[in-house]
Amino acid sequence: MNDTLEMERPRSLAMNGSLPAHETLMRQHLREANLPEAVMPACPIKQVLKGQKALVTGANSGIGQAVALALAHAGADVVVNYVSRPDAAEAVVKEAMRCGANVYAHRANVANESEVKAMFRKMMQEFGTIDILVNNAGLQKDAPIDQMTP
Repeated sequence: MNDTLEMERPRSLAMNGSLPAHETLMRQHLREANLPEAVMPACPIKQVLKGQKALVTGANSGIGQAVALALAHAGADVVVNYVSRPDAAEAVVKEAMRCGANVYAHRANVANESEVKAMFRKMMQEFGTIDILVNNAGLQKDAPIDQMTP
């Protein structure tokens, strides 16, 4: 007899409209432990930025990704700027599009003025305006504070 617990892996919300995997596992655990089901507070996202156009640099990961997704959830149309990992940028675009936002990824090294100008030209063609700019791109080179250059 096999003593290991076998669980069917739940499908994701995007795949079939069912509960997310973590939600299904949590509910299963609560049932098995005979605990009351958790009730999460309602926190609806209001689309207060509907019609606003945003550019987020370094938006394919980390803080930039979170900001781009938050702007899309709030109703803004978003340009996801990246310099590497186009697959990660496209994943951000796909997630942001689920919010109904007009979103596209644009590869540009913000340290290169001509690439930045081209990015702004394309954004003006696509959106006609820029309402929100989040300048998040940059390199982090950790060192003791006294060894960092200003």
